[in-house]
Amino acid sequence: MPSIRERVLAAAFAKVAALSGYTSLRNPDRPPSEPELPALFMTDLGDVDLDIVTGAAQFELRFQVDVYVADAGAGLAAALDAGYLALTNALLADRTLGNLAVDLRRGEIGDPEFVTDEGSKPFAVMPVEFVAQYWTAEADMGALAP
Repeated sequence: MPSIRERVLAAAFAKVAALSGYTSLRNPDRPPSEPELPALFMTDLGDVDLDIVTGAAQFELRFQVDVYVADAGAGLAAALDAGYLALTNALLADRTLGNLAVDLRRGEIGDPEFVTDEGSKPFAVMPVEFVAQYWTAEADMGALAP
């Protein structure tokens, strides 16, 4: 059985991957290619041990989803906003991620980057961070806290 940490990340990515019209990858080793746009690329980040009580440990886990878009006619800023809206609505619809997390919230949004390289279509990317709180059994990171 995977750790609760991995199960939280997998549940979050399942919601990202279920978004229609977007290419989705988890922990990619490359940016998306032009035919893959629009894309949502999720990266696992670190976590922090918040509290330990008898029999249970609380953690705060971060992950980032980079929203990549091309101009679909309304402009790059509008495409970024549409991607942001779809992403946050999908992830925050169930803040427990199927009862694995205590809470999921949107964290920091990084500055959007607008890329206009010669010879390729303009695109934009914006990083959106999310923070999930979850509990595990104190001595078993693969078990939910009682």
